[in-house]
Amino acid sequence: MTKLHHEQEILPSLGETKEKEALEPMPCQVIMNRKFSLVLDDVWDAQVWYELLRKPLQSGLVDSRILITTRNINIGKQMGAICSHMVEKLSPEDGSSLICKIVSEEGDEQDTHDLSDIGMKIVEKYDGLPLPLRTTGGLLRTKAKRPLEWEKILSSPAWSFTELLKGVMGALYLSYQDLPSPLKQCFTCLSSFPEDFLILRRAFVSICTAEGFVTPKDNMPMEEVVEEYWKELVQRNLLQLDPHWYDEFGGRMHALLRSLARHRAQDECFVGDARAFENKIISSSSPAR
Repeated sequence: MTKLHHEQEILPSLGETKEKEALEPMPCQVIMNRKFSLVLDDVWDAQVWYELLRKPLQSGLVDSRILITTRNINIGKQMGAICSHMVEKLSPEDGSSLICKIVSEEGDEQDTHDLSDIGMKIVEKYDGLPLPLRTTGGLLRTKAKRPLEWEKILSSPAWSFTELLKGVMGALYLSYQDLPSPLKQCFTCLSSFPEDFLILRRAFVSICTAEGFVTPKDNMPMEEVVEEYWKELVQRNLLQLDPHWYDEFGGRMHALLRSLARHRAQDECFVGDARAFENKIISSSSPAR
């Protein structure tokens, strides 16, 4: 199998013609007269296929295979997919089981069972989507196993929060909204890392400490306080540990959670394409002709 770069790495901007012309031959050289298998993960726009990838990928052998994953089946159709497979959503029963597994600790299964009716009402809000189920499970894990606490989650106005980017669900905002203030700052700070980037715990600790996001706690060193923040984000399923790293040394943030973090960070700092921002400044400062 020939490994190619992620589409977002080889396609920084389709609008920059010179860069496109320089990048287009790269995959062609790698797969020329070779059989390859390529995975394009989480494709949002078929434009990347028609304007950059389709032509150079024709350099490979005809029995090569390309697999794409996308949240919109029409993207696959636009890219000429021969076969489509729809991933089934979780059933209400499986969703309830997932939340119970996240929330329950050994020996307290009965407490969770007593909350099953409220839990099922919460599950029904998610339409079988695993990510919000996991984040809400992480949220419920921090609450007392009492009907009143779970009812508060069920009736929270965060479910209907409308000022979110497309695709970012109120359920994710619910998990964000429940974070203590220092953790909210640390969460939005993670949006500065590229998508699907392996975030090292030591880097997280250094950045949050340097930015002053830490609230002193007893006589604990600042670094230890931030390490507790890291662990709590993991426990709330807002960070996913990388299985190749032991002792919680590294993790990744789901694309939708990163979108939420970027959206919330816009109120506090500049978040966007630094190159486009620089070009905008240059063009606005250029003398008129």
